[in-house]
Parts: sequence; C-alpha cells; structure tokens
Amino acid sequence: MSEYGDWEYYRYNAGHNQANWYKLPEEARFSRQLISAGEQRLLQQSTNLQEAYVDNSKHRPVADSYWVMFDYNRGKFTNLESSGIASIDRLPKYSYYFYQSQRSPQVKSTKFKSGPMVYIASDWNQHSAPKVRVFTNSERVELYLNNKLVATQVPSRQVSSKVLPHPPMTFDLAKFEPGTLTAKAYIKDRLVAEHQVSTASKASALQLKIASHGVTVASNDTVFVHAQLIDNKGRPVTDNDVAVQFTIGGDAYVVNPENSQGVLTTKGIASALIRTGKNLSNISIEARVVDSSISPAKIAL
Repeated sequence: MSEYGDWEYYRYNAGHNQANWYKLPEEARFSRQLISAGEQRLLQQSTNLQEAYVDNSKHRPVADSYWVMFDYNRGKFTNLESSGIASIDRLPKYSYYFYQSQRSPQVKSTKFKSGPMVYIASDWNQHSAPKVRVFTNSERVELYLNNKLVATQVPSRQVSSKVLPHPPMTFDLAKFEPGTLTAKAYIKDRLVAEHQVSTASKASALQLKIASHGVTVASNDTVFVHAQLIDNKGRPVTDNDVAVQFTIGGDAYVVNPENSQGVLTTKGIASALIRTGKNLSNISIEARVVDSSISPAKIAL
C-alpha cells in the first residue's frame, strides 16, 4: 500500500470517518502541511495519515509505504510539495512521531531512534488546543502540568490493536495554562521514556546544533546546521519567518541562502545546509539575527 493519506484528502473528501471535516478551513483539511503551518494543521495531517493507515491495515497489505518522508522541490511549481512527515530541512512533523509510535518498543537499533518512546504533539502555548495528543508505544502514560498529575491513560481499545498497535492518547486539560507539560511512559511499572514541552516567552538567543545524527562529518560533505530560537530560560521558541544570517569560517560555505537577509525560521528553526571542503580543522559557524537583541550563537564543526 503506497502513496496513501495524501491525495484523497487533497481532493476534499477527507477520508472515511471524519464527520466534522467540513468545519475545517479548506487549507487545514489537507495532508500537505508545511512544518510552519501551526499546531492544528500538523495535527490534522497526522489524523489523516492515521485514518488512512488504519484503513489500509484492514485489507491485509504485504507492505506499507507512505508517500514521502521529506517535503521537496518540484520543479514545475515555485512552492514546496509539503506531503512529507518531515520538512525539507529534515525536521520531523507530528506525523513522524505517529509512525514511530507504531513500532514495537522491543525493536532496538543503533542506526535509528528505537525502543520505547513518548511524544507530546503540542507547542503548549496560547494557541494550543487544550486536548493534548500524545504518541507512545508504551503501556501507560502519566501527563503532568507543572509537576501536577493531570491524568493517567492506557491505550484506547476503540481502535483494535490488530489494526493500530499503539493508538495515540488524548488528554483533556480543559483550558490552556502556561508552564511545562511532562509525559512519562511506563511498561509494567518501569519508567521507559519521558518528553517535555514548555510555554516559551520572547526569543532572546539562538542555539546551534549540527544535525550529524551520529555520523562523523567528513571532507567534501554536506550537513544541516539548525539555529533554534530560545527564550531567556533556554526554552524553544516557535516563531516563523525570522531571518537568520549564517557566517562560515574556514573551508566551508552555506549552500542554501534564501535571500539577502538570510535563512528564515520555520517553527523557530533556521536551517543552513553547510558544504565542507578538504580542511575540517578550522571550520566555524556563527548564526545571528541582524539588527536584533537576540544573542548570536557560534560553534566549531
């Protein structure tokens, strides 16, 4: 089963069981959502893919392959094809964690993220839905707000485990309250995974990370470097369209400058694709928001 979860929603019939899909704005119904599209639309993409995935499972497929991992350039259009479960800069959307949660916690590998997992699909800010979706492959999840237990849940049996091994959990917090959400996942009585999201204040600094994914950067190589907006307590800020300029020292250069101002943030992250030369010994990377009080960041490759 391939290329599911995209076209049928793009053509507006919105799948099989979404009785209220017509209440959504047209642009929010699709599975084609950029990572900058906001929490509601990224959650809808995940809902679409889950629905199609469950429907496929009823027909005994021998294999299952979603349309595309990453958003991509198409050539004949100027905008990105945004069906991916990760952005063109390799940043995961909520749908990525839905698929990850369907893997058995007993599967473990050094080549990809594996084993027990839990993920809160929320930015937890004033625009967030009070019903919080949590992806996990554990047996039980405790959700806390500011260290106070909200509720404990086990996977819903409304979706047969033969169809969906690990259904997402939804916690209803009734209303938004700023602070930190913490999800603790258990198998039997053992804590196996934990995830936190926090309400951020105004961006005050940048934080740089080399996305090497455990692979050593080599000569004549390319690697993404992500500049994350953070507040004064180090919490990720999710602002879009903040222009970040990257300055490279040594034998390397930026492949993807978007415009004269720099690379624009998507969900709080500006991503530069760095091309290395032969000499790796003195490469440095600096990121800054020009004419801003936001503190710059610098790292060595």
